[in-house]
Amino acid sequence: MAPKIRAEKVHKDYLESLAAEGKFRVGYLLGMAETSVGLDGIIVHMAPLPLKRRAKTHPESIADVDSEEMVLQAITLNRMLPGSFTVMGLFVVSPENVLENGGHRKILLQIVKQIQGQFRENSLLLAIEGDEKNFLVLSYTSGKACVCQQIHTKKNVDIEFATEALTWRAVEPKFCIDHNFEMEKIGDFYNIDGNLRKILKDLVQQLEDAYILRATEYGADTIAKVQEDDLVDMLFSSDSDESGTEETSDKMLLLLRTQNDLARCAADAQVPDGKIHLTGKLCCTISVPSKTKLSDVERYLRRDVIRTAAARIQLYIEMMADCKYKMSDIIDLNSDTPLRVFFTVQPTGVRFSDYIFEGEDDDSVRENVKKLMDIDLEPTDIIWVETPEEEQQDDSISRNSEDLSRQYAEEERRAYRNMYIVCFFSTIMLAISMYIMFVWYDPADLDEVLARHDEELGRQWREMHKNQEDTP
Repeated sequence: MAPKIRAEKVHKDYLESLAAEGKFRVGYLLGMAETSVGLDGIIVHMAPLPLKRRAKTHPESIADVDSEEMVLQAITLNRMLPGSFTVMGLFVVSPENVLENGGHRKILLQIVKQIQGQFRENSLLLAIEGDEKNFLVLSYTSGKACVCQQIHTKKNVDIEFATEALTWRAVEPKFCIDHNFEMEKIGDFYNIDGNLRKILKDLVQQLEDAYILRATEYGADTIAKVQEDDLVDMLFSSDSDESGTEETSDKMLLLLRTQNDLARCAADAQVPDGKIHLTGKLCCTISVPSKTKLSDVERYLRRDVIRTAAARIQLYIEMMADCKYKMSDIIDLNSDTPLRVFFTVQPTGVRFSDYIFEGEDDDSVRENVKKLMDIDLEPTDIIWVETPEEEQQDDSISRNSEDLSRQYAEEERRAYRNMYIVCFFSTIMLAISMYIMFVWYDPADLDEVLARHDEELGRQWREMHKNQEDTP
């Protein structure tokens, strides 16, 4: 029986729009290479190969494609994919079926081998699993049937462009890293770049015993291990059978921790010689079909932790002019490395991610995603799950300033209120004093009484102004 792959009708429409131009186009099939929902793969997006820098037109045939560019683009796309997705294969839109042309097929196979060679060599950095022989090539020609094959085995694959949308769930745990990693000295230095694979291998070993924990009906402080044969839908269902509603993913309490690390993370005060300390809370979001088993979800989450940790450290190294670190260095994966930003891919609703540097914003994300994936993002499609440390500090300073302003305004109102009260009672006392003086006192003593009254009134005003000046 031929393997069965699912895609959306919108993907066929996209291929037809490219074919209508009557030109050659090549790109990548992005999706799930293995599933537990009765399918051998699910295509969620098709990303065309971008124009080369300073190029005005796309290649006119597979023979004109730069294989090195194809490899670099595949690595870049894989870095942007959460742990549940991978580069499944290539698509080719051409006036003729490239799989039926011996010369073109040979060139395609060479490109695929180069891509897989880099994936194999950097499998730990890219967090890639799966059988290489399943790599797909989809050939589309306008007016003809779509042909999809496993390029190595020449085995045809049944591809269905479904009209009914698949239900996807976004699982959003956070994983805490707070660990000293051994490093090997390279020359006279402990070089992070040269020890990256060793660091990731140690992290993989830590994740082997990791599993999903979720809050029970007794509250967030009571956690329970999920059953791996359960489906991901159970994480979204309400605990109350009477309630017909479902919890949204942002309200779902879900953790991914190692069995020996349930306590709150706390960074070590010192880093021993020959080690580097990685700390931070990694935001992970994977999209999976609603009927996916939780055992698969755990595997995807482990893969996502490795993939995002590798991407952050690699991008951090690229930012640094000098990659040589002292033995006491600590890397905060939240503040020292680029931020991870997620975005929704319409119309499927799955989520991919990108990494942005200091000073970049939504426009930078939209520009990069359009260039690399040919996706036009709406403002609501961009999902910020991490906030720059400077922005957090600015918010704190702003809140403190507002609090001080409110406090000062309140003190000022209190001072003026006291002043009005003093004036009011002083006026009353003056009126009473005048009445007493004119009725009870001898006119000869009036000047002396008025002088004493003026002196007392002046003293009260001086005290009032003194209190006002002392008020902050």
